[in-house]
Amino acid sequence: MTKKFNFFGTTIYGIEDIAAQEVEDLLGCKATPDVGKIFFDSNLNSVYTLNLRGRTLNKVMLTLCRSNFTDLKDIYRLAREIDYTSIIEPEQSFAVRSERSDLINLRVWMFPELLVER
Repeated sequence: MTKKFNFFGTTIYGIEDIAAQEVEDLLGCKATPDVGKIFFDSNLNSVYTLNLRGRTLNKVMLTLCRSNFTDLKDIYRLAREIDYTSIIEPEQSFAVRSERSDLINLRVWMFPELLVER
């Protein structure tokens, strides 16, 4: 049996449902839309399929952790709890990125012109 991983793909705000349907059609798995992104579980080969055949996703990324935090100590603790050995070799590096959903929603509400593609 092929191991399943949790992924998310970014998409244009407003077409999340279309992107989720595309992932379901291409991969045969359930995709859940969110604001500007979708979540789905699939094998590693799905990344290649979506990169070659997908039309609605900007990026496809492997989700290592999805959790709430209040400060940098929480982020540090969460990052240390992840087992990276199956995906990253000891000599490789990686980045930790976070998102404050309430701040993003506030920016969109205050500055709707940010939604315009440039």
